[in-house]
Amino acid sequence: MNVEVLKLPLGFIRIVQLPFIIIAFASMGGWGIIISHTYSCVEKIVNTTSFAIDTFRLTSIDMTQNLCNNTGTVYLFDDGVSSSPGFFVFTGIVSLLFVLAMLAIYCFVWGMYESNNRVPMIDFVVTVVLTVFWFFGTIAWWSGAAAVGSLTDAAAIQKLLGEKVIPCNNESGCPVTKDGGYGSLVISVFAGWACVLLFVADCWFIYKETIWFRNRQLPPTITAPNPAAAASPYSQQQSGGYIG
Repeated sequence: MNVEVLKLPLGFIRIVQLPFIIIAFASMGGWGIIISHTYSCVEKIVNTTSFAIDTFRLTSIDMTQNLCNNTGTVYLFDDGVSSSPGFFVFTGIVSLLFVLAMLAIYCFVWGMYESNNRVPMIDFVVTVVLTVFWFFGTIAWWSGAAAVGSLTDAAAIQKLLGEKVIPCNNESGCPVTKDGGYGSLVISVFAGWACVLLFVADCWFIYKETIWFRNRQLPPTITAPNPAAAASPYSQQQSGGYIG
């Protein structure tokens, strides 16, 4: 087992990538908020009810349509966010498996990595692809997290209650309070951007191990001139003379 390679930028960055990859997709599900709102069916009698939101599939959240009679069911949200977290998780899992595989190659078969031109090339190409995945995946995840924060804002939810729930559609409405937050989503987004930077940096150090980089570093070959070839046919004819 060769641990010296882990002291090189090539191996060290791979080690640093691991915790950020894990944090990026592991902290996606640690968020949640509790929405509480009051309503009144009889004058001067105030009731309170609450529900939790801890998923991007907002369209799956339902509640009682008529709170006074406890009848009917209505889905509160018309729009949800589902595509961005799926791609972000996929990128994180694939990256984790790939980084672990490359660390195993660095530590146990480093000689093969140095002598076989194809292995660094594969390492470089896959790392570039994952860098692109992290970039667009983090942008989509950032956008999705921002959309969830906007859709689940207290004012936005109070407006939805007024449109879809009885008796929240009366003049007094249903005042809303929100507990909890989106701290883990923020951590996940920052970890995603850290992965983008780490993979971009790793691309350069892996590229330096490829034959593409080594060929650029080779000095140009200078061919010594051939005196015999340099002589002109005319000079050769003059030196030989004529017979007769």
